[in-house]
Amino acid sequence: MLEIKIWDFGEPFDLATNVKSLRHNQEFPLQRDKQWGLKLMDQITDELRYF
Repeated sequence: MLEIKIWDFGEPFDLATNVKSLRHNQEFPLQRDKQWGLKLMDQITDELRYF
């Protein structure tokens, strides 16, 4: 098991809603201004949690 913790001091957000939205968006992730890191993390992890 590998656990990675990332701290961000930006505005809180709803992880489940954002991931669901990204999964339905067919746009190439790097063409977006934001959330491409979230798309990558969703694709390479078995579990993604936000505290």
